[in-house]
Amino acid sequence: MFRGLPASTPITRPWHTAASDGDGIYIIKNDKVAGHIGVEEGLETAVILRVVTCTGGYLYVTSNGMFFDSGRGKVRRLRNFPYSNCYDIIISENKNCYITSSAGLFIVSEEKLIEDGKGCIPACRKLGKGSGSPGYQGQL
Repeated sequence: MFRGLPASTPITRPWHTAASDGDGIYIIKNDKVAGHIGVEEGLETAVILRVVTCTGGYLYVTSNGMFFDSGRGKVRRLRNFPYSNCYDIIISENKNCYITSSAGLFIVSEEKLIEDGKGCIPACRKLGKGSGSPGYQGQL
């Protein structure tokens, strides 16, 4: 079973991606599975939690790290992000990535995350227990 796309989501591009729990990522085109992204393409795990569209490609949140895919070759691991047990990435209109994890919420610019240089670590802020974050103060 594929995860990451509600059944009611319209496919507006000529192709789409679907994450799987143990078999990498599938490319769906014209209502058919048209391709596959796995270990051979640079993923180091086949358990994909999320596929997130970003500037210049896709971010893959896996069971043990994050990867970037520009669609122009090999998928590459984001080795300089300071934490590996992440669940999801939300990218704001201002191009900040809000990365949920078992250790709290990380915030880093999309550019720094994709660049994956040593500057990613100091550019990353972590909010969570003990971080001094004020917590939610509003109403639902």
